[in-house]
Amino acid sequence: MQSRWHGLGVGDLAWARRAKEFVDTHVVPATRDARDDEWSAPWEARVPWDLIEEADDYGLRTLGLFAAVPDPPPPSSLGLAAVAEELARGESALVDILLQGWKVGTIIEGLAAGHLRDHWLGRFLAEPRLVFSHCSTEPHGSSDRWLGWDHPDAAMRTTAELRDGEWILDGRKHYITNGPDSGLYVVYATTSQGARPSAGTSSFLVPRDTPGFSIGRVHEKLGGRRFNNAELIFDGCRLPADHLLVADTALGTSSRLFPASKAVIAAQALGVAQAAYEAALDYVQQRVQGGRPIVGHQAVALRVADMLIRIETTRALVHRAARAVDEEAPDRRRLRDIAKVAAAETAFAVAREAVELHGGLGVMREGGVERHLRDATLFLHLDGTNDIHRLRVVESLFPGWTERYVGDPG
Repeated sequence: MQSRWHGLGVGDLAWARRAKEFVDTHVVPATRDARDDEWSAPWEARVPWDLIEEADDYGLRTLGLFAAVPDPPPPSSLGLAAVAEELARGESALVDILLQGWKVGTIIEGLAAGHLRDHWLGRFLAEPRLVFSHCSTEPHGSSDRWLGWDHPDAAMRTTAELRDGEWILDGRKHYITNGPDSGLYVVYATTSQGARPSAGTSSFLVPRDTPGFSIGRVHEKLGGRRFNNAELIFDGCRLPADHLLVADTALGTSSRLFPASKAVIAAQALGVAQAAYEAALDYVQQRVQGGRPIVGHQAVALRVADMLIRIETTRALVHRAARAVDEEAPDRRRLRDIAKVAAAETAFAVAREAVELHGGLGVMREGGVERHLRDATLFLHLDGTNDIHRLRVVESLFPGWTERYVGDPG
Protein backbone atom coordinates (compact mmCIF):
# COMPACT_ATOMS: atom_id res chain seq x y z
CA MET A 1 0.00 0.00 0.00
CA GLN A 2 2.75 2.43 0.92
CA SER A 3 4.45 1.95 -2.47
CA ARG A 4 1.18 2.50 -4.32
CA TRP A 5 0.70 5.88 -2.68
CA HIS A 6 4.30 7.04 -2.34
CA GLY A 7 4.71 10.75 -3.04
CA LEU A 8 1.03 11.73 -2.86
CA GLY A 9 0.21 15.01 -1.15
CA VAL A 10 -2.23 15.24 1.73
CA GLY A 11 -5.30 15.96 -0.42
CA ASP A 12 -4.47 13.30 -3.02
CA LEU A 13 -3.77 10.78 -0.27
CA ALA A 14 -7.21 11.47 1.22
CA TRP A 15 -8.84 10.74 -2.15
CA ALA A 16 -6.81 7.54 -2.61
CA ARG A 17 -7.84 6.33 0.84
CA ARG A 18 -11.46 7.19 0.11
CA ALA A 19 -11.31 5.23 -3.15
CA LYS A 20 -9.73 2.23 -1.38
CA GLU A 21 -12.43 2.24 1.30
CA PHE A 22 -15.12 2.38 -1.38
CA VAL A 23 -13.55 -0.49 -3.33
CA ASP A 24 -12.94 -2.75 -0.34
CA THR A 25 -16.34 -2.08 1.24
CA HIS A 26 -18.61 -2.01 -1.81
CA VAL A 27 -16.92 -2.92 -5.09
CA VAL A 28 -15.05 -6.14 -4.31
CA PRO A 29 -18.07 -7.93 -2.75
CA ALA A 30 -20.44 -6.72 -5.48
CA THR A 31 -18.07 -7.72 -8.28
CA ARG A 32 -17.54 -11.17 -6.80
CA ASP A 33 -21.30 -11.73 -6.60
CA ALA A 34 -21.91 -10.45 -10.15
CA ARG A 35 -19.23 -12.53 -11.87
CA ASP A 36 -21.65 -14.32 -14.20
CA ASP A 37 -23.97 -11.36 -14.80
CA GLU A 38 -21.60 -9.69 -17.24
CA TRP A 39 -22.18 -12.60 -19.64
CA SER A 40 -25.74 -13.71 -18.92
CA ALA A 41 -27.42 -10.34 -18.43
CA PRO A 42 -28.55 -8.17 -21.36
CA TRP A 43 -26.55 -4.99 -21.85
CA GLU A 44 -29.28 -2.95 -20.12
CA ALA A 45 -28.59 -4.83 -16.86
CA ARG A 46 -24.78 -4.95 -16.87
CA VAL A 47 -23.85 -1.48 -15.67
CA PRO A 48 -23.33 -1.53 -11.87
CA TRP A 49 -25.67 1.37 -11.16
CA ASP A 50 -25.72 0.70 -7.42
CA LEU A 51 -21.95 1.12 -7.37
CA ILE A 52 -22.19 4.34 -9.39
CA GLU A 53 -24.59 5.72 -6.78
CA GLU A 54 -22.29 4.64 -3.96
CA ALA A 55 -19.32 6.22 -5.76
CA ASP A 56 -21.35 9.42 -5.82
CA ASP A 57 -21.82 9.16 -2.04
CA TYR A 58 -18.02 9.01 -1.71
CA GLY A 59 -17.60 12.07 -3.97
CA LEU A 60 -15.80 9.99 -6.62
CA ARG A 61 -18.31 10.46 -9.42
CA THR A 62 -17.91 14.25 -9.68
CA LEU A 63 -14.12 14.56 -9.40
CA GLY A 64 -13.96 16.21 -12.82
CA LEU A 65 -16.03 19.11 -11.54
CA PHE A 66 -13.40 20.78 -9.44
CA ALA A 67 -15.81 23.45 -8.21
CA ALA A 68 -17.99 20.68 -6.76
CA VAL A 69 -15.20 19.19 -4.64
CA PRO A 70 -14.78 21.36 -1.54
CA ASP A 71 -13.24 18.84 0.86
CA PRO A 72 -10.74 17.30 0.59
CA PRO A 73 -9.18 19.63 -1.99
CA PRO A 74 -9.53 18.69 -5.67
CA PRO A 75 -7.15 15.92 -6.72
CA SER A 76 -4.17 16.60 -8.96
CA SER A 77 -3.47 14.45 -12.02
CA LEU A 78 -1.39 12.23 -9.74
CA GLY A 79 -4.30 12.02 -7.31
CA LEU A 80 -6.73 11.12 -10.10
CA ALA A 81 -4.33 8.38 -11.21
CA ALA A 82 -4.22 6.98 -7.68
CA VAL A 83 -8.03 6.99 -7.50
CA ALA A 84 -8.29 5.30 -10.92
CA GLU A 85 -5.88 2.55 -9.91
CA GLU A 86 -7.84 1.83 -6.74
CA LEU A 87 -11.16 1.76 -8.61
CA ALA A 88 -9.81 -0.53 -11.34
CA ARG A 89 -8.41 -2.89 -8.73
CA GLY A 90 -12.03 -3.60 -7.81
CA GLU A 91 -13.85 -3.11 -11.14
CA SER A 92 -12.16 -1.64 -14.19
CA ALA A 93 -15.47 -0.64 -15.79
CA LEU A 94 -16.06 1.92 -13.04
CA VAL A 95 -13.13 3.97 -14.33
CA ASP A 96 -14.46 3.87 -17.90
CA ILE A 97 -17.89 5.07 -16.76
CA LEU A 98 -16.69 7.73 -14.33
CA LEU A 99 -13.87 9.05 -16.51
CA GLN A 100 -16.43 10.20 -19.07
CA GLY A 101 -18.08 12.32 -16.39
CA TRP A 102 -14.76 13.72 -15.19
CA LYS A 103 -13.78 14.65 -18.76
CA VAL A 104 -17.10 15.89 -20.09
CA GLY A 105 -17.79 17.73 -16.84
CA THR A 106 -14.69 19.87 -17.32
CA ILE A 107 -15.64 20.53 -20.96
CA ILE A 108 -19.12 21.71 -19.95
CA GLU A 109 -17.68 23.77 -17.12
CA GLY A 110 -15.12 25.42 -19.39
CA LEU A 111 -16.95 25.81 -22.70
CA ALA A 112 -20.74 25.56 -22.52
CA ALA A 113 -23.01 28.60 -22.64
CA GLY A 114 -23.99 29.73 -19.15
CA HIS A 115 -27.55 28.40 -19.13
CA LEU A 116 -26.44 25.04 -20.54
CA ARG A 117 -23.57 24.82 -18.08
CA ASP A 118 -25.87 25.50 -15.14
CA HIS A 119 -28.53 23.10 -16.38
CA TRP A 120 -26.29 20.12 -17.11
CA LEU A 121 -23.90 20.46 -14.20
CA GLY A 122 -26.86 20.97 -11.91
CA ARG A 123 -28.43 17.77 -13.19
CA PHE A 124 -25.12 15.91 -13.01
CA LEU A 125 -24.70 16.83 -9.36
CA ALA A 126 -28.31 16.02 -8.50
CA GLU A 127 -28.77 12.75 -10.46
CA PRO A 128 -26.30 10.01 -9.43
CA ARG A 129 -27.21 7.82 -12.41
CA LEU A 130 -26.68 10.51 -15.05
CA VAL A 131 -23.61 9.67 -17.12
CA PHE A 132 -21.95 11.40 -20.07
CA SER A 133 -20.13 10.39 -23.28
CA HIS A 134 -17.22 11.89 -25.19
CA CYS A 135 -17.72 11.03 -28.86
CA SER A 136 -15.06 11.17 -31.55
CA THR A 137 -14.35 7.62 -32.83
CA GLU A 138 -15.93 6.70 -36.17
CA PRO A 139 -16.29 3.41 -38.11
CA HIS A 140 -13.75 4.37 -40.77
CA GLY A 141 -11.06 4.75 -38.12
CA SER A 142 -9.49 7.31 -35.82
CA SER A 143 -5.81 6.38 -35.79
CA ASP A 144 -4.80 9.17 -38.19
CA ARG A 145 -6.22 11.76 -35.83
CA TRP A 146 -4.65 10.11 -32.80
CA LEU A 147 -1.35 10.28 -34.64
CA GLY A 148 -1.91 13.94 -35.44
CA TRP A 149 -2.02 13.60 -39.22
CA ASP A 150 -3.52 16.99 -40.06
CA HIS A 151 -4.73 16.40 -43.59
CA PRO A 152 -8.27 16.76 -45.05
CA ASP A 153 -8.33 12.99 -45.69
CA ALA A 154 -8.23 12.47 -41.92
CA ALA A 155 -11.32 14.62 -41.31
CA MET A 156 -14.31 13.18 -39.51
CA ARG A 157 -17.14 11.98 -41.70
CA THR A 158 -19.76 13.11 -39.24
CA THR A 159 -20.70 16.59 -40.45
CA ALA A 160 -22.50 19.59 -38.99
CA GLU A 161 -24.03 22.42 -40.99
CA LEU A 162 -25.66 25.60 -39.73
CA ARG A 163 -29.07 26.06 -41.36
CA ASP A 164 -31.72 28.60 -40.36
CA GLY A 165 -30.21 29.05 -36.90
CA GLU A 166 -29.86 25.33 -36.16
CA TRP A 167 -26.97 22.90 -36.47
CA ILE A 168 -27.79 19.79 -38.51
CA LEU A 169 -25.60 16.77 -37.73
CA ASP A 170 -25.30 13.74 -40.01
CA GLY A 171 -23.05 10.73 -39.58
CA ARG A 172 -22.16 7.92 -37.24
CA LYS A 173 -19.89 7.28 -34.27
CA HIS A 174 -19.01 3.91 -32.78
CA TYR A 175 -17.28 2.29 -29.78
CA ILE A 176 -18.60 5.19 -27.68
CA THR A 177 -18.25 4.60 -23.94
CA ASN A 178 -21.58 4.89 -22.08
CA GLY A 179 -23.15 5.20 -25.54
CA PRO A 180 -26.55 3.61 -24.79
CA ASP A 181 -26.70 4.92 -21.22
CA SER A 182 -25.73 8.61 -21.37
CA GLY A 183 -28.00 11.58 -20.97
CA LEU A 184 -25.60 13.96 -22.74
CA TYR A 185 -22.94 13.60 -25.44
CA VAL A 186 -20.05 15.83 -26.50
CA VAL A 187 -19.86 15.15 -30.24
CA TYR A 188 -17.15 16.14 -32.72
CA ALA A 189 -18.04 16.81 -36.36
CA THR A 190 -16.55 18.36 -39.49
CA THR A 191 -17.89 21.87 -40.06
CA SER A 192 -15.49 23.09 -42.74
CA GLN A 193 -15.40 20.68 -45.67
CA GLY A 194 -11.97 20.23 -47.22
CA ALA A 195 -10.20 21.80 -44.25
CA ARG A 196 -7.53 20.20 -42.12
CA PRO A 197 -9.03 18.45 -39.02
CA SER A 198 -7.35 20.98 -36.74
CA ALA A 199 -9.09 23.85 -38.57
CA GLY A 200 -12.42 22.26 -39.51
CA THR A 201 -13.66 20.17 -36.58
CA SER A 202 -16.24 21.53 -34.13
CA SER A 203 -17.73 20.14 -30.91
CA PHE A 204 -21.35 20.13 -29.77
CA LEU A 205 -23.52 19.27 -26.79
CA VAL A 206 -26.11 16.69 -27.88
CA PRO A 207 -28.81 15.78 -25.32
CA ARG A 208 -30.10 12.23 -25.58
CA ASP A 209 -33.62 13.29 -26.66
CA THR A 210 -32.44 15.47 -29.58
CA PRO A 211 -34.53 14.91 -32.75
CA GLY A 212 -32.59 12.96 -35.37
CA PHE A 213 -30.28 11.30 -32.81
CA SER A 214 -30.53 7.60 -32.00
CA ILE A 215 -28.54 4.73 -30.50
CA GLY A 216 -27.39 2.07 -32.95
CA ARG A 217 -25.79 -1.26 -32.17
CA VAL A 218 -24.50 -1.91 -28.66
CA HIS A 219 -21.08 -3.53 -29.03
CA GLU A 220 -20.27 -6.87 -27.38
CA LYS A 221 -16.72 -6.83 -26.01
CA LEU A 222 -14.25 -9.45 -24.82
CA GLY A 223 -13.55 -7.46 -21.64
CA GLY A 224 -14.97 -4.45 -19.87
CA ARG A 225 -18.33 -6.14 -19.92
CA ARG A 226 -19.81 -3.99 -17.15
CA PHE A 227 -19.73 -0.77 -19.16
CA ASN A 228 -21.39 -0.33 -22.53
CA ASN A 229 -20.12 0.92 -25.87
CA ALA A 230 -22.42 1.71 -28.77
CA GLU A 231 -22.90 3.26 -32.18
CA LEU A 232 -24.46 6.71 -32.31
CA ILE A 233 -26.47 7.69 -35.37
CA PHE A 234 -27.08 11.28 -36.48
CA ASP A 235 -29.69 11.55 -39.21
CA GLY A 236 -30.64 15.18 -39.66
CA CYS A 237 -30.01 15.67 -35.95
CA ARG A 238 -31.16 19.21 -35.12
CA LEU A 239 -29.42 21.27 -32.43
CA PRO A 240 -29.99 24.86 -31.28
CA ALA A 241 -27.16 27.14 -32.35
CA ASP A 242 -25.99 27.67 -28.76
CA HIS A 243 -25.17 23.95 -28.37
CA LEU A 244 -21.95 24.59 -30.29
CA LEU A 245 -18.99 24.35 -27.88
CA VAL A 246 -15.94 25.09 -30.06
CA ALA A 247 -16.08 26.13 -33.72
CA ASP A 248 -13.57 24.54 -36.14
CA THR A 249 -10.69 24.14 -33.65
CA ALA A 250 -12.24 21.60 -31.26
CA LEU A 251 -9.64 18.84 -31.65
CA GLY A 252 -7.47 18.70 -28.58
CA THR A 253 -10.01 20.51 -26.41
CA SER A 254 -10.44 17.64 -23.95
CA SER A 255 -6.68 17.17 -23.52
CA ARG A 256 -6.32 20.88 -22.74
CA LEU A 257 -9.20 21.00 -20.28
CA PHE A 258 -8.65 17.55 -18.78
CA PRO A 259 -4.95 16.73 -19.33
CA ALA A 260 -4.97 13.85 -16.82
CA SER A 261 -6.89 11.50 -19.14
CA LYS A 262 -3.92 9.45 -20.40
CA ALA A 263 -2.43 9.11 -16.91
CA VAL A 264 -5.83 7.97 -15.61
CA ILE A 265 -6.10 5.29 -18.30
CA ALA A 266 -2.55 4.10 -17.61
CA ALA A 267 -3.37 3.93 -13.89
CA GLN A 268 -6.57 2.04 -14.69
CA ALA A 269 -4.51 -0.61 -16.51
CA LEU A 270 -2.19 -0.72 -13.53
CA GLY A 271 -5.17 -1.38 -11.24
CA VAL A 272 -6.15 -4.40 -13.34
CA ALA A 273 -2.57 -5.66 -13.11
CA GLN A 274 -2.63 -5.16 -9.33
CA ALA A 275 -5.89 -7.12 -9.01
CA ALA A 276 -4.50 -9.99 -11.10
CA TYR A 277 -1.29 -10.02 -9.08
CA GLU A 278 -3.18 -10.10 -5.76
CA ALA A 279 -5.33 -13.00 -6.99
CA ALA A 280 -2.23 -14.92 -8.06
CA LEU A 281 -0.44 -14.17 -4.81
CA ASP A 282 -3.31 -15.64 -2.81
CA TYR A 283 -3.58 -18.69 -5.03
CA VAL A 284 0.10 -19.68 -5.04
CA GLN A 285 0.09 -19.70 -1.24
CA GLN A 286 -3.06 -21.83 -1.01
CA ARG A 287 -2.62 -24.32 -3.84
CA VAL A 288 -0.55 -27.34 -2.79
CA GLN A 289 1.40 -29.45 -5.29
CA GLY A 290 4.36 -31.73 -4.61
CA GLY A 291 3.75 -31.54 -0.88
CA ARG A 292 4.06 -27.75 -0.58
CA PRO A 293 2.29 -24.55 -1.62
CA ILE A 294 3.22 -23.94 -5.24
CA VAL A 295 5.03 -20.72 -4.35
CA GLY A 296 7.56 -23.03 -2.71
CA HIS A 297 8.57 -24.19 -6.20
CA GLN A 298 11.28 -21.97 -7.63
CA ALA A 299 9.74 -21.63 -11.09
CA VAL A 300 6.50 -20.25 -9.59
CA ALA A 301 8.32 -17.94 -7.17
CA LEU A 302 10.33 -16.36 -9.97
CA ARG A 303 7.18 -15.67 -11.98
CA VAL A 304 5.55 -13.99 -8.98
CA ALA A 305 8.64 -11.83 -8.55
CA ASP A 306 8.55 -10.79 -12.20
CA MET A 307 4.89 -9.78 -11.88
CA LEU A 308 5.68 -7.49 -8.96
CA ILE A 309 8.74 -6.02 -10.69
CA ARG A 310 6.62 -5.13 -13.73
CA ILE A 311 3.93 -3.51 -11.59
CA GLU A 312 6.28 -1.45 -9.42
CA THR A 313 8.36 -0.15 -12.33
CA THR A 314 5.25 0.70 -14.35
CA ARG A 315 3.69 2.49 -11.39
CA ALA A 316 6.80 4.66 -11.05
CA LEU A 317 6.47 5.58 -14.74
CA VAL A 318 2.74 6.34 -14.48
CA HIS A 319 3.32 8.56 -11.46
CA ARG A 320 6.15 10.35 -13.26
CA ALA A 321 3.86 11.01 -16.22
CA ALA A 322 1.08 12.30 -13.95
CA ARG A 323 3.50 14.63 -12.15
CA ALA A 324 4.72 15.91 -15.52
CA VAL A 325 1.12 16.82 -16.37
CA ASP A 326 0.69 18.63 -13.06
CA GLU A 327 3.96 20.51 -13.55
CA GLU A 328 3.27 21.22 -17.26
CA ALA A 329 6.68 19.75 -18.05
CA PRO A 330 7.85 20.07 -21.67
CA ASP A 331 7.98 16.28 -22.09
CA ARG A 332 4.57 15.60 -20.52
CA ARG A 333 2.90 14.41 -23.73
CA ARG A 334 5.70 11.96 -24.48
CA LEU A 335 5.65 10.63 -20.91
CA ARG A 336 1.86 10.19 -21.03
CA ASP A 337 2.16 8.15 -24.22
CA ILE A 338 5.00 6.04 -22.85
CA ALA A 339 3.09 5.40 -19.63
CA LYS A 340 -0.02 4.34 -21.53
CA VAL A 341 1.91 1.80 -23.62
CA ALA A 342 3.87 0.45 -20.67
CA ALA A 343 0.82 0.14 -18.41
CA ALA A 344 -1.27 -1.60 -21.08
CA GLU A 345 1.43 -4.16 -21.73
CA THR A 346 2.10 -4.65 -18.02
CA ALA A 347 -1.60 -5.30 -17.40
CA PHE A 348 -1.76 -7.86 -20.20
CA ALA A 349 1.47 -9.64 -19.19
CA VAL A 350 0.63 -9.77 -15.48
CA ALA A 351 -2.95 -10.90 -16.07
CA ARG A 352 -1.77 -13.62 -18.44
CA GLU A 353 0.74 -14.80 -15.86
CA ALA A 354 -1.96 -14.85 -13.20
CA VAL A 355 -4.15 -17.03 -15.42
CA GLU A 356 -1.30 -19.45 -16.05
CA LEU A 357 -0.38 -19.68 -12.38
CA HIS A 358 -3.97 -20.74 -11.67
CA GLY A 359 -3.57 -23.69 -14.03
CA GLY A 360 -6.82 -25.05 -15.46
CA LEU A 361 -8.83 -22.93 -13.03
CA GLY A 362 -7.36 -19.84 -14.65
CA VAL A 363 -9.41 -20.22 -17.81
CA MET A 364 -12.63 -21.11 -15.98
CA ARG A 365 -15.16 -18.39 -15.32
CA GLU A 366 -15.70 -19.58 -11.76
CA GLY A 367 -12.02 -19.01 -11.04
CA GLY A 368 -12.49 -15.26 -11.50
CA VAL A 369 -8.97 -14.46 -12.68
CA GLU A 370 -9.76 -14.81 -16.40
CA ARG A 371 -11.77 -11.57 -16.15
CA HIS A 372 -8.57 -9.63 -15.46
CA LEU A 373 -7.00 -10.96 -18.67
CA ARG A 374 -10.07 -10.02 -20.70
CA ASP A 375 -10.14 -6.54 -19.17
CA ALA A 376 -6.41 -6.12 -19.74
CA THR A 377 -6.82 -6.85 -23.45
CA LEU A 378 -8.83 -3.65 -23.88
CA PHE A 379 -5.94 -1.39 -22.88
CA LEU A 380 -3.91 -2.46 -25.91
CA HIS A 381 -6.59 -0.69 -28.01
CA LEU A 382 -8.26 1.76 -25.64
CA ASP A 383 -7.88 5.51 -26.25
CA GLY A 384 -5.70 4.82 -29.29
CA THR A 385 -3.79 1.61 -30.01
CA ASN A 386 -0.41 0.98 -28.45
CA ASP A 387 1.30 1.12 -31.85
CA ILE A 388 -0.19 4.55 -32.52
CA HIS A 389 1.18 5.71 -29.17
CA ARG A 390 4.60 4.35 -30.13
CA LEU A 391 4.46 6.40 -33.31
CA ARG A 392 3.51 9.45 -31.24
CA VAL A 393 6.66 8.87 -29.20
CA VAL A 394 8.66 8.72 -32.44
CA GLU A 395 6.98 11.95 -33.57
CA SER A 396 8.14 13.62 -30.36
CA LEU A 397 11.71 12.61 -31.25
CA PHE A 398 11.52 13.31 -35.00
CA PRO A 399 8.83 15.94 -35.65
CA GLY A 400 7.10 15.67 -39.01
CA TRP A 401 7.77 11.98 -39.59
CA THR A 402 4.19 10.91 -38.92
CA GLU A 403 3.21 12.04 -42.41
CA ARG A 404 5.57 9.42 -43.82
CA TYR A 405 3.90 6.68 -41.78
CA VAL A 406 0.39 7.53 -42.87
CA GLY A 407 1.32 8.19 -46.49
CA ASP A 408 0.53 11.88 -46.76
CA PRO A 409 -0.65 12.35 -50.38
CA GLY A 410 0.18 16.06 -50.17
